[in-house]
Amino acid sequence: MAECSSKNDVKNPEAANVSGITTIEDRPIMQLFKRLINYTSMNLTLTNKQIIQILHKDFDIHTGTLHSITVDVYVNIIKKYLREWPEWDEFDQITNLQAEKSPEYVKKILERKYENIKLYLGEMLEIAKPLANEAVKEVQKVTKDSNKMNEVMMEVSCSRDQLNQLIHRNPQAENSTDIFNLTENIHNRIILHMWDLESILKLQVQININLPCISFVREMKHVLKHVLVNKMHTKHVYNKEALNTSLMVRSNSAKRNLNKAFINRLLTDLMMFYKDHPGYSLYKTIFELMRNELDMIPLPIVNSCSFSKILNQYAYVRYLYTDEWVSDDNKYDLQIEETLVPRIQISYNKYGFFEHKNMPTKDWLKLRCGYCEVLFTGQSIEDTIVEHYNIYHQNEPDWFCTNCKQRFNVKQLAENMWYHDC
Repeated sequence: MAECSSKNDVKNPEAANVSGITTIEDRPIMQLFKRLINYTSMNLTLTNKQIIQILHKDFDIHTGTLHSITVDVYVNIIKKYLREWPEWDEFDQITNLQAEKSPEYVKKILERKYENIKLYLGEMLEIAKPLANEAVKEVQKVTKDSNKMNEVMMEVSCSRDQLNQLIHRNPQAENSTDIFNLTENIHNRIILHMWDLESILKLQVQININLPCISFVREMKHVLKHVLVNKMHTKHVYNKEALNTSLMVRSNSAKRNLNKAFINRLLTDLMMFYKDHPGYSLYKTIFELMRNELDMIPLPIVNSCSFSKILNQYAYVRYLYTDEWVSDDNKYDLQIEETLVPRIQISYNKYGFFEHKNMPTKDWLKLRCGYCEVLFTGQSIEDTIVEHYNIYHQNEPDWFCTNCKQRFNVKQLAENMWYHDC
């Protein structure tokens, strides 16, 4: 099979250094072989995403540069002929050889099988290529001949991380009508700071306390808006409208009024009571945060009420792309634009005189991640939440103020309660 000249075509199975991988050990088909000889009950049912990885890493076919019809054809070819490869029956013998022969001997057999299946599948892809090209030309001809302008609206329900990986940043317009990304992006940002507990609590964490003397819920209820924009051509004008930062108060009952001094004494009593408790550093941080945020609440405090406040006069904006790849194509730079209005909401559902009652942490304190909804509770809650944010939420892109265009990293904003001076 001759090597193709275009990077979008099916390449020679013997080509070296596919997608930067120097050995065949980490390529998807070889990994499939290894799983098959170790788990004899495994079937050959693969997801489209796994097949996309085979096309990318085993055949150097980058689906982001191809028309979606071509991708569909290649995926179906791999599905069909991977299952029908005639040498699968020999894998029972290879499994038995593992107990009799050295690992190096089995490795050489698998490498030989890998080259065989690469040649087999590569020939099938090469045969399918002209058929796929003809199908693409037909679709492009119909599209070109049509004068109808269709306005399409699509609603997507997914997590923000999924949204972040949904589209190709630089789709190849001449080859593809598909902007969707079927492969997984890998974060490549180097982290220069670590989150501490106080900053994490100010970031996007729900705090839920339910003690006999006080019931309290605090959360950062950020208002988010997402828009897909082409930054290459869109001259974007941000909405600089000043936001209403007045405190909004909602009372659920008119039972009795308590002042801040009462709640301050209650928090002091709680800190003294838990002073020798293993989780004291966490409790102290939370109670002091509650005390500091009392300053934004007016007098008197009505029993069973909630307070909501926008924390900055102007919204923030950022872009959620995960890669830094810049294409030579000057037509597209598709990015998810995320606009945020930072808001805090605090609810007091009950409060009364302090009771000396020692309750397990899991029974009265719960923290929930505002990004991925993970719930944290139990004795080791502090270590768990710090580890969670430093592992999973360190790659948060920086924010820009829509008014003054200043740039802020997430840690800066969290430490300053999402406020800055323009």
